[in-house]
Parts: sequence; structure tokens; C-alpha cells
Amino acid sequence: MVIVAAVLAIAMPRMRGFFASRHLEHAATELLALTRYARTMAVSLGRPYRLNIDGHDHKYFLTTPGEQGYEQPANDFGRTYEFAKGIEIEWIDSDEPSKRGYLEFWPDGQVDVATLRLTDRHENVMDVRSLSPSESFQIDTPAEDER
Repeated sequence: MVIVAAVLAIAMPRMRGFFASRHLEHAATELLALTRYARTMAVSLGRPYRLNIDGHDHKYFLTTPGEQGYEQPANDFGRTYEFAKGIEIEWIDSDEPSKRGYLEFWPDGQVDVATLRLTDRHENVMDVRSLSPSESFQIDTPAEDER
């Protein structure tokens, strides 16, 4: 029993970091899925989609033109998402989209060039980025010197 307690005492601090990084990975994957959905829907329906990012309130959501301006879609993707506690988001090298507060997805398949950096409380970092208007977003883990 003493050996089990000693092993747990050693492993538990490391496990906390593991679970925290899982929250970060989940947030990046969910954000990536929304970018892919928005791009697919913009092309399929022939109308723009936006991925709105509210970094202050840690929320994000999709919108598309409706009867009263841009509105959230009336489906499962039309809800407001929240980042897990301890996850911060910031715009990196994305002047225009960061000023607007959203990424634009066009019917011709073009997207805003942008990098969204997600950081957890343990300083783990993941970027969700598109490097060109014709490129899909992807998840990237920047090197220390890029942070």
C-alpha cells in the first residue's frame, strides 16, 4: 500500500498536466472542426459563413446571413461554444480578422488567413491556422522560438 501511495504521489502532478493538455487539444480540435464545417457550408450553400471569436468571454460561434443580418445557423452547429476554464485564445498575425472579431469563409472556398493561438494554464500552446486563402485551417504546435 505504501508503494502504491508513493507511485501515485509521484505520478499525480504529471497527470494534472496531461489532463490540462487534453482540454487544450479538445478546444483546438473543436475549433478546427467548426472551421471545416463553415468552409464546407459556405461552398455548399453559396453564402458566407463566419466564425466569431469572443476572446474576452471565452466564447465562439458560427453565423451566416439571415433575415436580420448575420445569425447563428438553426442546427446543431448554431450554438455558442465555450473554451474550457484556463484556455486562453489570441489572434496571431491576423490584423483584419482580429479587428473584426471573426473569420470569414466565402462561397468560392476562400478563407481568411489567420492564426488563433490557444494556451492553457500550463503554457502549453496549440495554433489553429490557415496560411493562405485557399488553404484549410490546421492545428500546429509552435516551437518555443515562435511563441
